[in-house]
Amino acid sequence: MTRARLIRQWPLIVLPALLLGCTGEKPRIIEEKCSTCHPSSFVYKEKRTMPEWDRILFGMKARGLKITPGEEKQVRDILSRDFSRE
Repeated sequence: MTRARLIRQWPLIVLPALLLGCTGEKPRIIEEKCSTCHPSSFVYKEKRTMPEWDRILFGMKARGLKITPGEEKQVRDILSRDFSRE
């Protein structure tokens, strides 16, 4: 992420995290992969079921997300553990 883009988008990243009480360290793989097209804060906004996360991951890959099978497993494990409603 370029410095100018980071400066423009910091309110979209920092403020929701502070408002939602998500002040802990974010998973690096989520930050790297999910922020290529949109703020990674979208991931942290609400918990979803794993079938919902699977549909979202499928859609992101269809839109051009570059992710290896190992990275995808890491992302799914984090989503399942920390951001799943199930």
